Amino acid sequence: MTPSATRPVFIGGAGRSGTTLAVDLLGTHPHLSPLYETDFVLTVLRELHTELGVPNDYGVDVEMPVYAEAGKLVEIGPNLVGRMQRLTPLAAARWEQMVEAARGDGIPLMIVSGYRSFEYQAALIRKKLNAG
Repeated sequence: MTPSATRPVFIGGAGRSGTTLAVDLLGTHPHLSPLYETDFVLTVLRELHTELGVPNDYGVDVEMPVYAEAGKLVEIGPNLVGRMQRLTPLAAARWEQMVEAARGDGIPLMIVSGYRSFEYQAALIRKKLNAG
């Protein structure tokens, strides 16, 4: 099969799961072109920041990692207003540990906000901007 007759293959995975190594290895093939998801995510963020009027230097001084959208989410219970919240499995497990530890000390914890997709978060910001 010639390269022009092939279809693209996308490899995705959770952070620290080995996808970068897989892309690096596959990228050594002469008919494959690696595309790293962090480049994609950064491009999406730049475009979104431009649309929402976020300054170009926002977050530059802060060394925060950039993560791709979460692949798997689990429900962890309702928030303060009764809306079901979801977290990644690891975050959900850590949340449950924290809730249990606090409960042991007589302190009730309730989640305010869980996972938000890029689009959901952008929609919230657009709504606030449109409201003035």
